[in-house]
Amino acid sequence: MQRRAEPLRFLAVRLHQPEIGEIARRPGVNAVYRVTIQYHEGRHPDQVATLVCMQDSTAVLTVAYRRAKPTVLTYQMAADRCRELDSMLRQIGFDGLDDQPDLPLLGVDFWLIERAAGSYLHDVVLAPALAEGPYAALAAAVQTHLRQAVRAIRTD
Repeated sequence: MQRRAEPLRFLAVRLHQPEIGEIARRPGVNAVYRVTIQYHEGRHPDQVATLVCMQDSTAVLTVAYRRAKPTVLTYQMAADRCRELDSMLRQIGFDGLDDQPDLPLLGVDFWLIERAAGSYLHDVVLAPALAEGPYAALAAAVQTHLRQAVRAIRTD
């Protein structure tokens, strides 16, 4: 099975976003979650959203959009958001999931969902429009707990 994470992870590099493993190893960081979205047919600019959860119970979500002039939005988040998201990921069994099986090469939006804590890193690639079972639950959890991370903006 071909891994799809690397081309999606490259979007973060193009948007000058640090690697989540690097962020997770910074002092005071409890966990890092990232959602990278590659839209098909250019309907919306691709985006990379990174939620950094700190040990002092603060959290910051940064969303970078790939546009002619890159756009970056920053949101202060309630610390509960981190705990709720982490709880949902554990219930779904995120750390044991591989990429969604039978993903097409083209024609759908792809999401790369990553979680890092200390030196631990896990990622899953999925296509929300085709997701079933735990992948559908994962997409729903992200849409519920990180709605700013998956909010599409116009391309112009």
